[in-house]
Parts: sequence; C-alpha cells; structure tokens
Amino acid sequence: MGNIKILDCTLRDGGYKFDWEIPSEYVLNISSSLINSGIDFIEAGYITDHHLDKKKTTLFNFTDQAEALFKSHKKLSSKILLMFNQGEFSPETLKKSKKSKIISGFRIAFHKKDFKKAIKSALIIKECGYLVFFQPMILSSYSQDQFYNLIHEVYKNIEPDGFYIVDSFGAIITDKLLDYFRILVQNTDNKIILGYHAHNNFQLAFANSIAVIKEIKGRKLMIDSSLMVIGRGAGNLPTELITEYLNNKFNSHYNLLSIYFSIKNSILPLFEKKK
Repeated sequence: MGNIKILDCTLRDGGYKFDWEIPSEYVLNISSSLINSGIDFIEAGYITDHHLDKKKTTLFNFTDQAEALFKSHKKLSSKILLMFNQGEFSPETLKKSKKSKIISGFRIAFHKKDFKKAIKSALIIKECGYLVFFQPMILSSYSQDQFYNLIHEVYKNIEPDGFYIVDSFGAIITDKLLDYFRILVQNTDNKIILGYHAHNNFQLAFANSIAVIKEIKGRKLMIDSSLMVIGRGAGNLPTELITEYLNNKFNSHYNLLSIYFSIKNSILPLFEKKK
C-alpha cells in the first residue's frame, strides 16, 4: 500500500475558481489540514513569469513566495510541489537562488508541440536539485504510438522522478485509459512514479482512479485530487473520497476528520463567496 500516494492540488487547480486570490487565512487552513491529514504531496500553486498583483495567494513569481505559505508549520511531513505551464516560467531563474528547503519539486505541464522544450526545462530543474514530474496535457491528443514515442524521447534525455497521464477533458473511458497506463508501465523504470490527474467532466474521476489503482501493482503510483472536486472546469477527483477509499481498502491512515475540517472551514465558505 505504501506505493500509492495522494497529491492534493486544491491550492493550485482550485485557484482557477478564484483567480488565485484565495484569502490567506483559508490557504493556511487548507495547507495545515492537508498536512495534518497525512496527504503525501501538496501542490502549493502555479509559478509563472507573468507580472502578478499582490492579491494572488497561490500564483507565484518566485519559490520564496510559495515557501512563505508553509514556514509556520513546525513539522512539514508532506512534500510541497509547484507547477508551471511550459513557456510561462523560466527555470533558469532557479539557478540564481539557493535550493528551497520547503519546495521539493516541480511539475511541468506541456502540450504535444512543446515536449522538447519541456525536456530542456526538466534538465535545468534536475540540475538545481529538485524533483521533476512530466505532465503531458490532453492525453486524448496522443495516439498510443505517439505516447510510446514521447516516453522514449524523454528517456533519451532525462530520467524524470514522475511521469503523468492527464485526462484533461475527463472523458477517457476506463479501458482506453488502462491501455495507456500499460504503455507507461512497460516503458519506464520501476523507480519512476506513475501519476494520474483526472478531471471529472463525465463523472469518471473516482471510478477511473480506482481502476488505475487496481491495475498498477508493484509500482509507485501518485493520484491527484482536490477538496470537494475544486478545480478548473468540472474539477478533479475528490480528496475526501479517494482517501476514505484507500483507508478502507488498503489500510491507509489518512486523517479524514482533518480533511472534513478544512472543507467545512475553508472550502464551503469559499463556495459561498463565489459559487
């Protein structure tokens, strides 16, 4: 069971709902609750080169801005990650500062046409001492042969810490999804984390995640989720559902009360402010 990890992306993907202007007290409550619940990875937000105003709380120009959200935690048991869209952040800026003691790594989201640039970004990130996760967006735009070729092109240049399958439109049926995961399993090293980011447009996020968990055995697996599905468009896999499932079926030990506490005190009030 230790092979299955949860990454909560409420602060990043949920930022779309509120233009990344989640009140700081809610950000602190969400991060504290996720850490106390035992969530393995927390995505603190996006990092970008675009000019930002002071209202943004989970959209950053520099790693130290993200660090500030977590400095008050005496025990940081969760790994903290940031995401950027290829072309919107220059990883070279990481060379100008010391490696963060709080930010563990970066997730690179990229479209098919930008995969070579994403590889260059990943090389710089690894050189700076961070974990790097590849997230090719819109799986439905890849044929199985193209996905196979993408994996091998990445491997020619770098061994990432994680490689994701992203169902951007939440519409991939289970059988097809598992076919792509089999390609990923067969063409990656056992130490690489296999990730799944589900969107919930067709209400498949939970069912597909369970299917992936049952299919991928003996490999490290990371499942993305967010509190009350909060995220872009139809949202994501609910953190409160997947953690309860793992507790019941795989003897995980996520603290559900801490998760529900955060929903009651932060997510529901946010929904009241902006439905």
